[in-house]
Parts: sequence; C-alpha cells; structure tokens
Amino acid sequence: MRIKKRFYSVGLVVVLGSLGCNPTAPESVSDPIDKRTGKSAASSDGLSADRSGVDLAVDSTYELSAQCADRYPAGSRGTFGILLRPRGPYHINQQFPTSVTMTAPSTVSLDKTRLLKPDAEVFSEQKVRFEIPFSSQQKGEHKLNALVNFAVCTAKTCIPLQKNLTITLKVD
Repeated sequence: MRIKKRFYSVGLVVVLGSLGCNPTAPESVSDPIDKRTGKSAASSDGLSADRSGVDLAVDSTYELSAQCADRYPAGSRGTFGILLRPRGPYHINQQFPTSVTMTAPSTVSLDKTRLLKPDAEVFSEQKVRFEIPFSSQQKGEHKLNALVNFAVCTAKTCIPLQKNLTITLKVD
C-alpha cells in the first residue's frame, strides 16, 4: 500500500512538473477579500468589485465569473461568458488542460457542453474567456452549472483547481 501511495505522489509531481508547475500551497496575496461577501474589496482588473446578478467564485489566487445579459428573448440564440482572471502574482498556466464542462436543464439547449482551450475567445496568462451560445424556448430563470478546470501559478508554485460556477439565465 505504501509503495502505491508513493508511486501516485511521484506521478503527480512528474505530471505537474511537466506542466511547468510545482504542487505547493498558494503564496499569500495582498489583495484583500471582503469576509462578508467573499468578493474582492478592491478590484485592480478594471471590473467592479460589486457584481450584482453575476455568479462569481473568487479567492486570493483567481476570480471566476459568469457574465450574462440581464434578460434573453425566448426562442432566440443568446450568449453568456465565463471569465477567469488570476489575482495578485498569479498567472494562468498555459500548458494545463483548462476546460469547462457545462450542465444545463432540459429547458436550455447548448451548442457544446465541453469547452477546451481552442474554444476560448481569449486564452492568455492574464485572462481566459469562453463564450457559450445557447437557446431556450421556455421563459423563466434557468440555472446551469459550469465545472471549470484550470491552474494558476507563480514562479514558485502552481495550483491546479476545479471549481463549480452556477449560472442563472433569465429568459423572457
């Protein structure tokens, strides 16, 4: 049993090392997080720290958000975005197999449910943006889930992450 655990640990280090990262804990980042809301107290990326109506996952190493229109017309094609930005000294690992796996209710039709790096509108060390086209014939609020796999790194550390993001689409 001990041999298997060591083999898996060595394998993980080799895999992450080949991606240009070391699997260690995140370094501290000076950008403060509002403990009441979990959102950035200060936003250096030009986006407002208050994003009402936009689903958000954030910590000291990254910010992951869904960007949706206030309303979409029923029966028409619409698009929403998923935006990933590193925070503080971190950057997005360009070699990591970044992906988004979408789960939608039967009331929403997605062109693709799995998006990879080539599907991204923007893929850089400072920003990743996916545009997801959809349509819905049914009026109301539709909740979708995005499972996002990515890694954020510094020169000393790399953190592979898997985060869920809930997206609410309002269709009239």
